[in-house]
Amino acid sequence: MEKEFKTTKYTAVFFVLLSAIFYSIAGVLVKQVTWSALTLNGVRSVFAVIVMLIFAKLSGDKLKINKPIIIGALANFATNITFVSSTQLTTAANAVVLQFTMPIFVIVLNIILFKVKPLKIELITCLIVFGGILCFFVDGLSTGGMLGNFIAVISGVTYAVVFLQNEFDGGDFVSANIYGHFISIIVGLPFLATESDFGFTNFGLVAILGIFQLGLATVFLSIGLKYVKAVTAAIASTLEPILNPVWVAIFYPEPLGIFAIIGAIIVIGGVGIYNIVIAIKKE
Repeated sequence: MEKEFKTTKYTAVFFVLLSAIFYSIAGVLVKQVTWSALTLNGVRSVFAVIVMLIFAKLSGDKLKINKPIIIGALANFATNITFVSSTQLTTAANAVVLQFTMPIFVIVLNIILFKVKPLKIELITCLIVFGGILCFFVDGLSTGGMLGNFIAVISGVTYAVVFLQNEFDGGDFVSANIYGHFISIIVGLPFLATESDFGFTNFGLVAILGIFQLGLATVFLSIGLKYVKAVTAAIASTLEPILNPVWVAIFYPEPLGIFAIIGAIIVIGGVGIYNIVIAIKKE
């Protein structure tokens, strides 16, 4: 039987916001690690899976295995590796904002897989966000980040599958997350032998990514979402793509094209407003 954490409404809000802050440190840390995306993701998942297993033990969650969970695990793995790859190949701002298009692909996949008729606001949001995506690719033609931008959009698609897994009977977020980390470890850890820089900086940054950005952030979000209103969660989700490029600008300056800036404003604004409107409708 699952154990309930003693959490008040106010500490739950803190958990949700803290998770968004932890998620947002990914870009600036990934940029400073010299390993390949496969190596980074594999080693990062070693730390993350330890955190998740401890959380599962404390919360009483038992690991399950079935087809929806396997699909969720593969989607988790794909999301993690594509995000790291895109961050290395394009700007951190481009990577996180394009991944933030995830709700749009949730709408599209809902139409395709579940034959769900889209709401008017969903169709409008799709058009707005796809317009923002086009801005990134116009910018990519001049900055050389086209491949990274494309992979970031793929990350948005796989991230949508992660969110949709619970729509299937037998889906389990915690189990799929943990199995996804195991896949990352199996696939990525062997590539550590191909690396040449085994300094403290690489291991330290990857450990921080695994423990905080991929481990505790997920734990805090899962706890907080049990107690906060959907509106709060929607607002908090918008905080991540805003903070991510801020940390990069402060600690790892990288240039942003004018079209990328316009695209970011369109995507974050469009998805943020959509999340809040849908959350209010559900209250």
